[in-house]
Amino acid sequence: MKQTSQQMEQIDVCKDNFDRVFAVNVEDEYSDVFCGKLATFPDLQHLKVDKDIKPVVMPDRRIPLSVRPKLKSELG
Repeated sequence: MKQTSQQMEQIDVCKDNFDRVFAVNVEDEYSDVFCGKLATFPDLQHLKVDKDIKPVVMPDRRIPLSVRPKLKSELG
């Protein structure tokens, strides 16, 4: 999906921004708030699923009018 969006020039991924985001360490700067348990769960988590509910298939989304000509030329 990302590669197709990049090829159609809908998005531009600038990898320089990723390094900058990952380099920030909020635990050190705000240690009084996080107390060393950032992004952890205290116990094993369970997802309860109601087996009486049937899964639903959603219809495909329409392609926006502004993108259609570029998509048609891409698909040939």
